[in-house]
Amino acid sequence: MNYRFVTGVVLAMLAGTSTYLGQVFQKVAVNSIPEKFAEKKYHYLLKNKIWLLGLALYIVLATVFYMLSELLIGPIMVPGLTTFGLIALVIASVKIANEKITGKVIAGMILLSAGTVTIASSKLVIDYKQVSLNNIALIERILYFTGTTILLWLLFNYFVQKSNTKKGIFKAIAAGFPYVLSNFWILPLYVSMPYIFKGQPDLIIILFFIASSIILIVVNILGITELQIAYGLENVNLVAPVQQIPIQIAPVAYYYILYRSFGGKSVFILMTGIALIIISGFLLASQHNSNKAKNFSDPVR
Repeated sequence: MNYRFVTGVVLAMLAGTSTYLGQVFQKVAVNSIPEKFAEKKYHYLLKNKIWLLGLALYIVLATVFYMLSELLIGPIMVPGLTTFGLIALVIASVKIANEKITGKVIAGMILLSAGTVTIASSKLVIDYKQVSLNNIALIERILYFTGTTILLWLLFNYFVQKSNTKKGIFKAIAAGFPYVLSNFWILPLYVSMPYIFKGQPDLIIILFFIASSIILIVVNILGITELQIAYGLENVNLVAPVQQIPIQIAPVAYYYILYRSFGGKSVFILMTGIALIIISGFLLASQHNSNKAKNFSDPVR
């Protein structure tokens, strides 16, 4: 038995469980904000024990599990494996947040899980030791991918402003892009760290180490903010899976677009996984009119 692989898989599933449970607790706290704190909602949340518990599960514990898992099995399969936490989401949404789980939501989550398992079955792995940050072509692709992701993030936030009926769905998708960047920029950080700690860095390695450290801090803070806004616009059982659509598709982009490399499995398998994830997103979004969450105005203009 490959204990390294098994440990990485288990840690990824624990990361997903911690993430989704934390999101449910945060949603409960957001929905409990009294009207008198409407203008100071974040001050209220920072003093709310339920919200802080969710933050600890979602950011601290899940991040530890996630990073350890990526170290063991790489960044390609981990996002898919974390959808195991959807089981915890369904149970917690009913028991804790008192939300309804419809047949379409269940079907959407099943399709989402099937899609991510399909992508994971391709066994695409990136070996950190084989990544050279001094490759000019690679640097150009990193910048291109990062810029494109930011533009998509801004585009979906624009849709939030223009939509009257699907603000929560668009915001949930937008909330996924900070984590697309976070999941990607962990890779340059991991690649550059050994050179930094051994005292053997060149200028490019130092710049990547600094850039990845700053980007990871910034996008995770912005990701938290985006997610809190989405919770106020739609139910957590819809926000969490819809947010996963860009997060789950991105690893394929990491491997094929960014690194211009093909694995041993059929591209058809990968495209099937992507298709299942996209279909699940539309299925989940079709339920956006059910059980509307209370308004949580977007402070980001």
